Amino acid sequence: MCLTLCLFKRGKASAVVLKKKITIYYEVKLMKRIVQLILLVSCAAVLFVCFNLLFKTESQAAQSTLEILTNAKTARKFTTEPVSEDHIKQILLAGLNAPSALNSQPWHFTVVTNKKILNQINEAMIAARTKGGSGGQGAPNSPPPKKLGLADAPVAIFVYGTNNLFTDSFDCGLATEAMSIAALSLGYGTKILASPTIVLNGEKKAYFDQLLQVPEGYSNVAVLIIGRNDESVDATAGASTRKPMEEKVRFIK
Repeated sequence: MCLTLCLFKRGKASAVVLKKKITIYYEVKLMKRIVQLILLVSCAAVLFVCFNLLFKTESQAAQSTLEILTNAKTARKFTTEPVSEDHIKQILLAGLNAPSALNSQPWHFTVVTNKKILNQINEAMIAARTKGGSGGQGAPNSPPPKKLGLADAPVAIFVYGTNNLFTDSFDCGLATEAMSIAALSLGYGTKILASPTIVLNGEKKAYFDQLLQVPEGYSNVAVLIIGRNDESVDATAGASTRKPMEEKVRFIK
């Protein structure tokens, strides 16, 4: 009788232990399934966010480019903040990869951050405008302009071109515009100057070519000045409005 009772109690205890083990097994299995489900949902959420950001970024980039091209204004005044070397190289890459006839790449760029050199060229421009010499762009005894831009630029890119093809100057213009757009996309203000050609291609051309380390056979086409816009100055003040598309465009179907 005692033996039977002991065996019964032992069997009952074993059943309880087995039940607990089974319960724990299924609880662990359930927890694993829950964790797997959470991970699956998390991965799906991450993928959704990544794809959303990818397509949103592409859309924003296209929108940003259009906004830059349609809303850009010529800089009126720069701050004293320098343009980083990394940004200058990115801007130059845009110019170096501009299209050109027969891929001739007829340009040469000289980057100047030296204020002494920029002031020297600026003073030469003012002198030429005052006496109407070195290119004859200014009227004799006309008052010098208050600001030509070079003296205030944190960085100036002097764009030179060859005259091997009749398209060289046009191609250099494309490179200059490409660099301007790149600078604008990086948050800088820009201004394209043609007036420096008065002195850079004038009677002192040899001197300025040596100063700016210009290869033989190149002439100045333009100068792109770059810097952070001084927000205290309204770039649109006194600016003429853009003419409507209806006036400047014809569609032929």
